[in-house]
Amino acid sequence: MRRLSLGLAVLLLGASCTAGTPPKPEPADGSPAPPPSGRSGSASAGSPTEGLVVVWTRSGMPQGAAAAVRGVKGVSRVATVTGGLIWGPGPGPYERFFETAYIEPGPIAQDLLGGTRAAFSETGAGLLGQWIPRLGGLRVAPSVTVSDRAALGFEGVSVGRAPKGWGRDFLLVATTNRPALRTAVAGLLEGAAFRIRSQRQTPLLRYADSVAPPMYFKQHFGNFSAVRVGGTLRIHPRWRDLSIVRTQIPLLGELTCHRKLIGPLRDAMAEIEQMGLASEIVDHAGCFSARFIGSDPTSALSAHAWGAAIDINASQNPQGAEPTMDPRIVEVMKRNGFNWGGGWLLPDGMHFEWGQQP
Repeated sequence: MRRLSLGLAVLLLGASCTAGTPPKPEPADGSPAPPPSGRSGSASAGSPTEGLVVVWTRSGMPQGAAAAVRGVKGVSRVATVTGGLIWGPGPGPYERFFETAYIEPGPIAQDLLGGTRAAFSETGAGLLGQWIPRLGGLRVAPSVTVSDRAALGFEGVSVGRAPKGWGRDFLLVATTNRPALRTAVAGLLEGAAFRIRSQRQTPLLRYADSVAPPMYFKQHFGNFSAVRVGGTLRIHPRWRDLSIVRTQIPLLGELTCHRKLIGPLRDAMAEIEQMGLASEIVDHAGCFSARFIGSDPTSALSAHAWGAAIDINASQNPQGAEPTMDPRIVEVMKRNGFNWGGGWLLPDGMHFEWGQQP
């Protein structure tokens, strides 16, 4: 994880700054952001990722992967993309987090960003507008905004090399021969699980492409600030008071979740009960848990940190094991807006999280 300095924020995002009076404090830290009202100079149009595939693995692509893939039959363009979190000042001891990516210079970066060196995504621009102005009283306006698809689902993107040791690498590849690419990547990763996906298979070409990126969680559930404590988070109490509730859910009992998850969760449990499947819900391992994935501070934030995920039948579906979840339960949860972890690279059969994608 990397801490965001004012200089990095301005340099990385290509923002323009002018001095101004400090803004008034917001009424409640982390209230949900409205969608951005417009662009401040679009750098792309149409489908900038058309013709590309994303290649990713959980631990990140190894050093030299792009060079190895460039020699594969059918491959015409390759770019390494490094994504991760940067952290910046929030209220008091709390910090705000921002998911950004560095794209290797070259034709793919040119196609995505239209020649600019750095940009906000459309969703990211709306979110950033809530907290960037608090950096020393400066007012920061994005100079370029691109579509969420061109920004690969990140809040901000920059052309260049990522700081050494920061983030996780994945590849964007233009190829006419996916079988050859798959064979080459399999040899490169020596048995590690990986994914190759096109725009037709996933809306955003990025790592962990089957789940919604953090900026959509921020937009829907609120943009909180937190103090990092190892692999856990101490989230600002104002956001917690506004967002997290404890209530009774049919079949599950008392749960602590984000208030926006309660309705879909109740609807799903009611449907399961009506289908005569109540006996298939054995136990759960909770909803809200302010932490990183796997409680690893170098990882991404868990959907549980927003109170936007529920672990059902946890005793029967440990992470990494073959899922035993009844497929009828899975279908009900999907119909009610949840994404299931049973099909992930590292199966997590107990896990259902909010899963809206663009």
